[in-house]
Amino acid sequence: MYGQITIMPNDINKQDKFIYKYDSLSNIKIINKQKPLSHLVGQKVLYCNWWGHTKLDNAKGLEVGKYYQINDVLEDKNNKNFRLSLVDCITKETFEIYERRYDKKHMLREYNSMLVVVGYYEKLKELFVGKEFIYLNNMPPTVSIKTPKDLISLDTDTVTLNIKYGSTIWTCIDVQVRMYNEKDMFDFSNVNPIVFIFENEKYGKHYYYQSTPYQYSRINFKEQQIGDFILYSYYLEKEKEKKEKNNIRRKELVTKYGSYYANLIMNSKICIGMTKDMCIESWGKPQHINTTTTASIEEEQWVYWDNYVYFSNGKITAIQN
Repeated sequence: MYGQITIMPNDINKQDKFIYKYDSLSNIKIINKQKPLSHLVGQKVLYCNWWGHTKLDNAKGLEVGKYYQINDVLEDKNNKNFRLSLVDCITKETFEIYERRYDKKHMLREYNSMLVVVGYYEKLKELFVGKEFIYLNNMPPTVSIKTPKDLISLDTDTVTLNIKYGSTIWTCIDVQVRMYNEKDMFDFSNVNPIVFIFENEKYGKHYYYQSTPYQYSRINFKEQQIGDFILYSYYLEKEKEKKEKNNIRRKELVTKYGSYYANLIMNSKICIGMTKDMCIESWGKPQHINTTTTASIEEEQWVYWDNYVYFSNGKITAIQN
């Protein structure tokens, strides 16, 4: 009787060291460089079109408003791009969709403007709907022409002007998907169609895009922030922390320099007679220092952008704006 020898097969499938799972905190994002979109396999997506085209060469057969499941990620090594294999959730028919420009930046832009991952959409509703936000836009629009970065009225479909920084509280009442509109400008072609619906007692209901042509997402999940909207409870907590830190710093400055100079420093101001240390406490370190030394005195010119501060024997003697 002969012994049995086990022959090792040649077609062993090499297993990935890491398995990349979809975490629902991003719509379409590169996780792994070798398999950029592999974590999306199995995810259900809504096809939302791109730039208003009804029949795109890179999305043949797909219908706007229909749901598909990402079945596979297919790599074209010659063009170095990645195609998505999609299955119609109802008919089970298979389609392919791909980016038309062969770099990851444009790949993300196109996929994010065409597809909404259902898991991501549901996560946004779970995290943000029903919560209060403070609107902190430090560069408010001056004209009512719509852009994806602005707060747009649901009633007039125009940008609402003159909302003062930090003066309004809004409630997120819904998360929706806004399909392409022929009246929208070119900038809307490269944005993800997810919008947040915010309501304010004075200004009414508005919608706000979760992305811009240059940002795949304006959401900071850690700080509960959506672009210019910050979770109001988080904002109050941070303002309280800031106030406590300022009180501690004020006490330290009063101890070192007295209350007069401490108040100036806390308000980022300087004056004649301040020392170098006081100046640094108030304005920070200068960009450049020019020094002049004579037999009797040492003079310095500190450069802060377009401001010049002059010192003689260690104290401010002149300030030029």
